[in-house]
Amino acid sequence: MVTATPDYSWDRAPPPVMPALTVSREVGDELSKHVGEEVEFVSDVEARLGTGYNLIANLEGNKEESVILAVHHDHWLTGYADNCLGVGLGASILLDAVKERSSMKRGGLTFISFTAEEAGNPGFASLYWAYGSTRYVEYLERRNLLNNVYAVLNLDVVGRQYVIHTSEDLSMQLSQLISTQWELPKPYFDSLNFEMNGIPSMTLSSLDNYWDVYHTDKDAEDKANRQDVDSALKVASQLLNYLLTNDLTPSPYISVLNRDIISVGLGIELREDWETYRLVKYLLSKYLVEYRRDGSVKTIYTNSILSYVRRFININDINQVPLRVEEMGTGRVIMDTSTIRNVRQLSQYISQVIESLTEDMSINLVT
Repeated sequence: MVTATPDYSWDRAPPPVMPALTVSREVGDELSKHVGEEVEFVSDVEARLGTGYNLIANLEGNKEESVILAVHHDHWLTGYADNCLGVGLGASILLDAVKERSSMKRGGLTFISFTAEEAGNPGFASLYWAYGSTRYVEYLERRNLLNNVYAVLNLDVVGRQYVIHTSEDLSMQLSQLISTQWELPKPYFDSLNFEMNGIPSMTLSSLDNYWDVYHTDKDAEDKANRQDVDSALKVASQLLNYLLTNDLTPSPYISVLNRDIISVGLGIELREDWETYRLVKYLLSKYLVEYRRDGSVKTIYTNSILSYVRRFININDINQVPLRVEEMGTGRVIMDTSTIRNVRQLSQYISQVIESLTEDMSINLVT
């Protein structure tokens, strides 16, 4: 599933000009003996479409809204931390939740083990991962059930010191409950598809501390830290219990966004309710792909495109502004400064971008 495109898009793309193969250590050692020689290497590999299945268990209540506890069950090679451990912890948490179901305030709990998290999107799409959850979210959308998802807790590559990836408004509400490290979301987990639809989501992961064995046969039990695993189980249980028995609030996100709106002179005041929260999250909270002037590409998450763009209004060095900014997945162009030649032009252009970003808000929200 390697492509020749540097961005993240659901669109199909051509494969790279230079073939890429993964071989065993033994084969690699043999090939290294022939560096500088002309070698014919024949790889007898058949690529074919397969079928994966999302495993879903519903613990139903007396309301339609539910919390999703998510993991994924595909893996690379041994895949102990990625993600056999996540599946095991998730199943353990689910069993505990069944025992405490009488205290659930939410309508229900849905445990999902997603398929095709590592690779699945056919046709050399650059955004090839989280495919099982992509199809599940599409399923919910077709049946108008997506708004019934209250929140999502995802476990992925757990086994060492972990962080919780979530939006700022959720970390503000939950950091008093859980004393741990909080970071903004990353587009590598199944929570991606829920975040992009404005649903409160979080992923507990050790990914940044697992690169030494990530996607190799060294991802085995002895490489995990038992103390960190026990801690992850405890923290994930606390988070899920809170989501099932307490209320989140849209106020932190809406209040901060209202200040952004006032600061750029827009005559819109957002209601502090869940309908507004989800709509504005969907419109403005995005993963963005920055194409830098030095040729590099970077993916970032922002709680508000409005706030992200506003930071460039009073900038004094045009070289600090990305050449182009796109919305990850769709390829929608948010900014294109390729024709901008000076700071004055940049200021005018950014103002126009901000106005265009609020058009959907003006259409969909009460002013």
